[in-house]
Amino acid sequence: MVKRSSNKVFILFLLTYSLVFAGDIRDILNSYFKEEREQSYSDNRVLVLSKTYAEFNPIGGFADGRYKLINYRLEKIEPNIYFLELDFQKKKGSFRFNQKVQYYIWYDGNVIAFKTYKGKYKYYVPKPSKKVIKRGNEYIIQEEPTVFNVVLPARGGKVYLYLLFR
Repeated sequence: MVKRSSNKVFILFLLTYSLVFAGDIRDILNSYFKEEREQSYSDNRVLVLSKTYAEFNPIGGFADGRYKLINYRLEKIEPNIYFLELDFQKKKGSFRFNQKVQYYIWYDGNVIAFKTYKGKYKYYVPKPSKKVIKRGNEYIIQEEPTVFNVVLPARGGKVYLYLLFR
């Protein structure tokens, strides 16, 4: 009987300990992941789609052709200004050729402008389309994200950029 009561005391101790110090643990974790939380709350309405590609024609001709997007980084600098870095790769036999392209983007919800080495390119973003779906006796209006493609100049070629606006 003594063993059961000691188990109950131990369980009761664990429960009170976890309730008392749970707030401290939450605060520590929140402070640790503060940057990630701020990034997740930020206005991530623009995404780069994986079907983005580039065509480069450097001097020499051995690395000409279509390059596949392998990675991108879209970083918010100011409220409407983003920095976009695109990494492209082409495989030719056992060789791999890499290209890195960087753009500054200004986006306010209606207009998107890209700063390239040839100047500024400005486009109007179309409004998201709305779709009506019938489920049973009810009609549901659903907004579909807008896919927008842009051809931008890059040093030695062109970038065919596909953006998704939520």
